[in-house]
Amino acid sequence: MDATIPLRHLKSVLNQGVGRYLPQLQRLTFQFSKTRTNNKGVRDYLELKSASFCKKHPHVIVYLLPTDAPQSRIIAEYLNGNNLQISPDDFSLKEVEYWVNVFNSKSGQRDFKLTSFHHTEVPSIQGQWNPMTYKDSSILGQKLVKVVDESTGEYKVQALSTSSDEPHCDVKCVEDVPATNGLFTRVGAW
Repeated sequence: MDATIPLRHLKSVLNQGVGRYLPQLQRLTFQFSKTRTNNKGVRDYLELKSASFCKKHPHVIVYLLPTDAPQSRIIAEYLNGNNLQISPDDFSLKEVEYWVNVFNSKSGQRDFKLTSFHHTEVPSIQGQWNPMTYKDSSILGQKLVKVVDESTGEYKVQALSTSSDEPHCDVKCVEDVPATNGLFTRVGAW
């Protein structure tokens, strides 16, 4: 694979999810040596696991090319015309099985960094908004409780005082408000 990874938007292959599912892997080619010791994992996979793989995935054609070439390869060919390949030298049976499953589950597109469709010329320097953005910073370390204001009958969230576990005013405590780190607690949004 290339050393540089291109940027691309995420998209589905052949409108996946809209119609019926089309498996993208079309052909697997195992080019290996029958005698070299560094191809033992490939030979073990072909003897022990390839028959069950072919029964489970009848859409994939598996080619075996025994050769005396200095380097062995596993080549995956996809419906979009792309080929992906690895060199399985010194792989164990589990590693070959892992890579066959990776090839089977890939869409055939090359790896790429995801980019967003959203763009702005003037990005915000304030950071993302969260429920504690405009709250008093003194309540960040305190325990928050949801209370009922008896005069209005509305729910409010209040911080417990540091000296005792009672709310700041004379209201009945209904339940504790789950707080992660103070950032995503629904304060004032009840």
